[in-house]
Amino acid sequence: MSLIDLSDAAANAMLDALPSMNSGVLEIRTGSAPGIGNAATGTLLASLTLNATAFAAASSRARVANAIADVTAAAAGTAGHGRVKTSGGTAVFEIKAGGSFIFTASSSSGLLLTTNVAHSLADDTAVEVYAEGAGTLPSNLAANTTYYVRSASGSTLKLATSAGGGAISYVDAGSGTLRLKLASVGLALQSSDGSVGAGITVGVSSLVVRLPNQTL
Repeated sequence: MSLIDLSDAAANAMLDALPSMNSGVLEIRTGSAPGIGNAATGTLLASLTLNATAFAAASSRARVANAIADVTAAAAGTAGHGRVKTSGGTAVFEIKAGGSFIFTASSSSGLLLTTNVAHSLADDTAVEVYAEGAGTLPSNLAANTTYYVRSASGSTLKLATSAGGGAISYVDAGSGTLRLKLASVGLALQSSDGSVGAGITVGVSSLVVRLPNQTL
């Protein structure tokens, strides 16, 4: 397979050229994605309506979904992928799903993050962080940026800009609800493990579609 290395501007233009998904549908399903040209597979856990302006304009090779209202789950299971459709029902893209952790930044050591539950993340795991709504990330952290876990233990961890690198120091703790997810997960649910319970409210904390850099 041949690869092409796009400039950031070209990648952003391609993302912005996706069919309109305004007021479209996000299906959360179990299992691996079958491929956009194939029929949907897996148990349908929930179907959420996208915002009237579904995604912000592309920036840094990514398009971030605007707020998506919570719904009641139709079935129980663990989210494996999401399928995004236009308001007319045409499938546009599929994306890997998973959980997310709420975290707080230490104000004492200036290096440590603490998650709301034990995270079981290993050192050198690639992750991303983001703030919900009007929240702000701690200094020296940015959304849509890959970081690497280090000094992981229980519900605490540190972050580095490279695997095995030095821990990032935070001058401030940020504000609002802050979350951490695996870098490979484009659709992050509010539950830490991506699980959904039948009849339970399902919330999406982050939906991002991106075109990563390719190595030729």
